[in-house]
Amino acid sequence: MAGRERTQGVDGSGTIVALNNLAVLYRKQDRFADAEPIHREAVTRAKRGMPEGHWYISVFQLNHAKCLIKLDRLEEAESMLVEAYEAMTTSLGSEHDRTKAAAAALVEIFESRIDSQGVALWKKRADQDPN
Repeated sequence: MAGRERTQGVDGSGTIVALNNLAVLYRKQDRFADAEPIHREAVTRAKRGMPEGHWYISVFQLNHAKCLIKLDRLEEAESMLVEAYEAMTTSLGSEHDRTKAAAAALVEIFESRIDSQGVALWKKRADQDPN
């Protein structure tokens, strides 16, 4: 990571992508406590170093929120996912797989709260419910 930061800078897109990828690897290994601060740093750097509304920022937020869900930090995850979903809808469109993934993660949150209206809304946006 240090080499990438030297060549691309701490806020360079390649450095931020590498941070995100490391956090995703930890998350896939169920190392959520290790992944979370790295995800947070990737989002922070992306917001600082990338143009506002860049779809990468939304992807990093989605990944961070998935980690927060596993850590049972649902309010933080929900807020981040709604922001990511809205940005992805604008930059990628509502039918894009990444946009639908953000909606699907919100379904998970609302299911855990036993909130049928929230589940129905986000399932529709995630294309999990044909109605």
